[in-house]
Amino acid sequence: MRREEFLIDIVALRLLLIFFLIFYHSFVIYTGGWELPFEGFPNNIPLYYWMGYLSHGFRLETMVFISGILFGYVITKYPERLSFNGCVIKKAKRILLPSIFFSILYYLMFYDMKAPWYVIAYKILNGCGHLWFLPMIFWCFICCYLIVKITPPHWDLKKLLMLTVVLNLIAVNHIPFRVGSMMIYFVYFYLGYAVKRGGLNIRIKKTSTVIGMITLYIAFTIICNYIKYIPHDDLWQKIAISLSTRLLHLFGALSMVIALYSIANFESLKTKLKKYAPLITLSGYCYGVYIYQQFILKYLYYNTQLPFKVSAVALPWIGLVITLFLSLLLCHFTLKTKFGRYLIG
Repeated sequence: MRREEFLIDIVALRLLLIFFLIFYHSFVIYTGGWELPFEGFPNNIPLYYWMGYLSHGFRLETMVFISGILFGYVITKYPERLSFNGCVIKKAKRILLPSIFFSILYYLMFYDMKAPWYVIAYKILNGCGHLWFLPMIFWCFICCYLIVKITPPHWDLKKLLMLTVVLNLIAVNHIPFRVGSMMIYFVYFYLGYAVKRGGLNIRIKKTSTVIGMITLYIAFTIICNYIKYIPHDDLWQKIAISLSTRLLHLFGALSMVIALYSIANFESLKTKLKKYAPLITLSGYCYGVYIYQQFILKYLYYNTQLPFKVSAVALPWIGLVITLFLSLLLCHFTLKTKFGRYLIG
């Protein structure tokens, strides 16, 4: 696959994710994911609940999938980078150090500074707020690196992919330093790696089939939402519900990842994207947008008068526009500095 074609599908995915990342967090106060801006805030808007809920179950999974694709591409083109220095030391500098930097800033802005120092340090090392994603993706790289190094060359990538599904189902999310989260998300990382490294073909060319995959995601997500509210008293009921919701989420997320990847590889879309260089540049802001957007939205919702000044119906749309604009603006100026490029470049 030519480098230009490879980059274009990633460009399309990143542009989609830039929007969905901010969209979900703009509506998260209506889903119960964040606390209300103030007591008595009228967040009981069913349409907003479902808009937020349905935009939640594939965003991070797709970001992890992209990381797996990029890792597979780099290892295929530059095999010498499959080394301890290339996959551990450099990734630690590239991912963990920015995670610590932004987590310190996040803690100073939104967390209790009166907590014991070891509690503060633990939260920062785990990634504060949305920054938990960074140590989690670091462990995904490490886990994939170890698998590639220790498994014999003749091992089937598809069989190894099935093992990542099992890992997802047995994962314990509360293992420290986001190792538990890595167990949940690694299936998407390894899927991306297998697509690029092993030639696994998940692309769907028929539009009707892509629509069907999106419909499956919506159906699985809705069912999952209702199952988690089923009363459960004993241990076995809790295990059954937990396993059912995790399976439904996994199947739904995989359906949406495949659908989005297929859309990103539609020739008509790639042809249009190649004509607009600014969009290709904009896609490079995805990582920075992920970092900045929650800082901005949290500040807007909890540290300004905006929730008091506008209606509950208008608030998420205003938050979406402001956050999208400011996130892109901050990325633009951050990338003009050497330190900024190190952090989010």
